[in-house]
Amino acid sequence: MYLRLYVEASLKYPSSDYHTLLVIPEEGREPKVVNAMLKKENDLGGEADVWYGTKEELKESEDFFPFVLVKLSVPQSLKEH
Repeated sequence: MYLRLYVEASLKYPSSDYHTLLVIPEEGREPKVVNAMLKKENDLGGEADVWYGTKEELKESEDFFPFVLVKLSVPQSLKEH
């Protein structure tokens, strides 16, 4: 999984100056977390509401975000901390 994250980040951001962040949202809150991240991008001068979103919203074959989003299965033991 680390290799995929590195490759996607390298392709999306030509500079190697980026940060990796693990976010474990509560059950069912993933859409709110993604929307908050999109809003933050938009507040920073981006056009998140125009170019980015889920494949359903964009009527495309895959999701497209201004950040690398890799969905992982999280063991219950990590969710309890």
